[in-house]
Amino acid sequence: MVESLGFSPDARVLIVNCDDFGMSPSINAGVVRAIDGGIASSCSLMVPCDAAADAMQILHERPDIPFGVHLTLVRDSVKQRWSPICSGEEVPSLLDGSGVLPLARDIPALLAQARLEEIEREFRAQIEVVLRAGLKPTHLDWHCLADGGRGDVMELTLGLALEYGSRCGLGETRHGRSSGAAALMPSITTHSTASASSSTASSTATSSSCARCLSA
Repeated sequence: MVESLGFSPDARVLIVNCDDFGMSPSINAGVVRAIDGGIASSCSLMVPCDAAADAMQILHERPDIPFGVHLTLVRDSVKQRWSPICSGEEVPSLLDGSGVLPLARDIPALLAQARLEEIEREFRAQIEVVLRAGLKPTHLDWHCLADGGRGDVMELTLGLALEYGSRCGLGETRHGRSSGAAALMPSITTHSTASASSSTASSTATSSSCARCLSA
C-alpha cells in the first residue's frame, strides 16, 4: 500500500485522517482546522449526517483536501436522527424500531440482522451521492464498525473500493505516481476524541474502528 502512495516499500508512514466530517458544523470546522494546521492530512465524510451538505461544499471549495467516504450504518446518540440514503423499504434490515439508523451501542444486533444486499445498496448510495456531487474520494472506511463488523462486509467494502477506485479515475499522488484503484481502499483507522484517526500504512490489511462509539 505504501508504494501506491508514492513511498518506498520499507517506508513507515503515518496517516492522520479525521473521521466524522459532515456530522456537525463544529466538527467540519475542526476537521478543516486540523488539516490546515498540519495535524491531519485527510478526512472521511459521513453522507447521512446533518452537516454533510456543508462538508461537501467545503470539499468543492477546497479540492486540496483528500477525503474518503465514512460508510455509515449507525448513529452516535439518541439526539441524532440519521436515516439511510436509501428508502426504508429498500433497506429494512438496517433500521431500528423507530425507522432510522440504529445506535452504535446496538451494533451487535444490527450485524445479526443486516442483510448483505441491503448493506451493499446503502453503501453504494452513500458513495454515489458523493460522486454525483462531482467529488472524488480517495478511500473508504467505516463509522464505528471495526473491520466492517463482519467478514462479508469487509469483503464487500474491499470490492467497492476496487470498483469505485477505477470508476473515479483517481489521479496522481503527492509524489507524482499514479494512485490507481488501490488508493480507494478502506483505511486502517482508530477514532480519537478529537475526531481524528491515525493509521500506519504498512500493508493492504484493513480495519476501522471508532473508539468513542464502541465504548458508548
